[in-house]
Order: sequence, then structure tokens, then C-alpha cells
Amino acid sequence: MSVQPSRTARRYSELSHFSSAEFRRIRSRALARPGAVIQLVGATMLFGIAAGIVLGILIVAFLALLKLLNPSPTLEHSLESGAYLAALLYILGVVILAVRLMDRLGLSLIREYIKSSLETASCPHCRQLLIGLPPRSGKITCPECGTSINLSDYDLSEVTWERIAAAQGSID
Repeated sequence: MSVQPSRTARRYSELSHFSSAEFRRIRSRALARPGAVIQLVGATMLFGIAAGIVLGILIVAFLALLKLLNPSPTLEHSLESGAYLAALLYILGVVILAVRLMDRLGLSLIREYIKSSLETASCPHCRQLLIGLPPRSGKITCPECGTSINLSDYDLSEVTWERIAAAQGSID
């Protein structure tokens, strides 16, 4: 039985090893990390504020240039309408870019969470990396010191452990 990857995971090949349920769990844990949501919202807000400032400067400069070049009220009115249309298109573009930015930042948070999971999946005694070792009845035995570690200590199932091992090369 094959696992159907989630739609988001299909967009990013490094997440295609995970089922929809696993991806949702990983995403929720990544966003539950301290400061993750603040980082997402803060970066998007800063981007929006900077884009708004640039838009304001461009509109003021454009309208000042119009008044300087041609003081005719009819031409000025038609060009002001064009400026407002350009501002509307600019705002629409900024919103689209902000959504893309949040998507990319969210993906980077998920990658960071998976990488930290890979880094912490090591033997507590000798620090030997355990990713890639085959689990036996929910346990992994360290090849260096022989310590037996439960996968439940990492809150992972055997299937998820194997998928993380398969995804390890594509996450780096």
C-alpha cells in the first residue's frame, strides 16, 4: 500500500516522503516552535510596510511630476486615474508576493524542524547519528555503544523513521 503524499508535499520534493497526516503533524510542530509564527507574520508585515512606503513615494513623485510637466486639469485627472490604477495593481502584486513569502518562510520553518529532528536523533551517550539504521520492534540499537533507544522517545513510528531517513539527502 503506497502512501499518498499531501498536495503541499508534492510541491516540494524534499517533503514528498511524508503522507498527508505526517506532513500536517510536522507542519503543526514546526509552527508550534517558539517564535515561528512571529517570524512568519513579522517578516510578512515588514515586507508589506516597506512595499507601502515605496508605493507612497512612487505615487507622490509621479503626481508631482505630472503637475510640474503639465498643469492642465483634464490631463492631470486622466493621469491621476492611471496612477490609482497602477497603485491598485501594485498593491495586488504586493499581496501576491506576501502570500508567496509566507509560503516560503513556512517551508523554511518545516525544513528547519526536520533538520533539527535529524540532528537530535542521535545516541544520547556517544552522539552517534541514528538516522538510517533499521528499527526493530520500535527500537534502534546504537552501533557504537550498543544503547537501545525507543523511537517513541522521538515521537516517531517506524514508518516515519524510515521516511525521514529517505528524505535526509533532499532536505540538506
